[in-house]
Amino acid sequence: MKHNKKNIAPALIAWLLLLSPCLLEGVHAKSLGLWLLAAVLWAPLLLLRPVRWLVVPAVWLLGLVNVVHVGFFGYLADQFFLATALRTTPSETWEFVHTLPTLTVVMALLWLLGSGWLGWTLLRWPAQSLRRSSLLRVACIASALVWGGFALYGAKKGYDGWGYLNKLDRVYPLHIVKAYLLHRQINAALFYSPQLPVPLSQPAPVQTLVVVIGESASAQRWSLLGYGGGDTNAPLRDIPGIEAIRVMAQGSNTAAALPFMLTGLSANDSVQQQAPSFLDVAHQAGFKTFVLTNSRFFDSQEDFFVQTLRRSADVYTKVGDGGDDDALTEPLRRALQDPATHKLVVLHTFGSHPDVKHRYPADYAALEDAYDNSLHYSSALLAKWTQLLDQSSRPGSPSLLVYSSDHGLVLPPCSEGYRTGLSRSTLEVPLLVWRNPALAATAEAAGMPRFSAQERETPLHGNSMVAQLVRWGVGDGAQPRHHAPQALQFQGRDWQAIAHADRCSLE
Repeated sequence: MKHNKKNIAPALIAWLLLLSPCLLEGVHAKSLGLWLLAAVLWAPLLLLRPVRWLVVPAVWLLGLVNVVHVGFFGYLADQFFLATALRTTPSETWEFVHTLPTLTVVMALLWLLGSGWLGWTLLRWPAQSLRRSSLLRVACIASALVWGGFALYGAKKGYDGWGYLNKLDRVYPLHIVKAYLLHRQINAALFYSPQLPVPLSQPAPVQTLVVVIGESASAQRWSLLGYGGGDTNAPLRDIPGIEAIRVMAQGSNTAAALPFMLTGLSANDSVQQQAPSFLDVAHQAGFKTFVLTNSRFFDSQEDFFVQTLRRSADVYTKVGDGGDDDALTEPLRRALQDPATHKLVVLHTFGSHPDVKHRYPADYAALEDAYDNSLHYSSALLAKWTQLLDQSSRPGSPSLLVYSSDHGLVLPPCSEGYRTGLSRSTLEVPLLVWRNPALAATAEAAGMPRFSAQERETPLHGNSMVAQLVRWGVGDGAQPRHHAPQALQFQGRDWQAIAHADRCSLE
């Protein structure tokens, strides 16, 4: 039988289309060129049938992941996707599925069916037919020349493995290889010894600190920050000593954003620089440290977040698994009653994590909108916890409560409902500070500046300010750097450019 270009065309088209998710980030001359380059560079993998049976299903499954990931975040899966996937419980995954946008579901189904048929076509294609294709032979020769040339170029430049990968990670699907190696790199160094600041002899400005790590709260729906719908912060409105501003989340999901709140840096930079968390600094300063968590994760798995929270915690308790955040109240009460003169208590909440209608008791109906209701419920808990802190403080004892969310959610009309993803409402989150009268009256409080009215309207700082405020409170000499606005950036883009972009696409 004669095998010509026409015979082989369906197999080559199938191969091209299986690599097409690389175009999901945008179709332009560069992305089209990289798509064709990927098809050529990996063409030799088609010649051996056993290799095809490994490669084609992997590319098909990765394509599905990328279709969903781009539908949520606008970019291909990365190391934060891997970190999230590995710590997500089945119940959380099931809730996540219910928040999938219709368009993303449709695209995922189309990919499953269409690419499944294409993959099956490619898997059944006779290896002999592929080897006899002059077009595929040319592609394989071109692949060998490109790989060989790049290897020589890299050797001349002195590239190591990372050097090569950093130059090639735009060639699909090497982005996921880089993501895997970055994730492994972070996990391999989980048990690093943090480089702590030099201890100071000055007394700590605060004796009791409570840090509440929120989840999925968008500043655009905080009534204290100008939201004109339901009064989502009504329980907090009349509490003396409360201030709230907008800050920038430094990631669009927990895996990317939370490290900034703990250390002030990304997970990768924290590991490379052996950065201390605010818990490490507090523990060194003589504070008894408590971590009470209601976050969902596999309790037996060590990852960056669990290790960072556990490392310097005198008491670490998983009080719930994503249920009602009121489960944190009694453990907080007991921690505040501890006789230690200096205490830091961290409450890791589940907040308004999708699906939002499950983030408050079934009979809690302060507001009609489910997301607004979840924020109102979180505000009621913050008010309760503030009252507990106030009541437990000794007369004249300075106390401080700090709350911020790791990131927000995509809100209507940018989505059908409330979901994880990338939009301006994802990046604008609230930061709340409560000082008791003793702290407000002390001279040390002069080093903790008041927030400006402008900061209620637009973020001038990131939510890494949480770590800065705690470090100031425990007296390590690190003053909160918000006398002047920080140069806020997200994924290499200046915040001002983001603020003036389309609120839904950020383009």
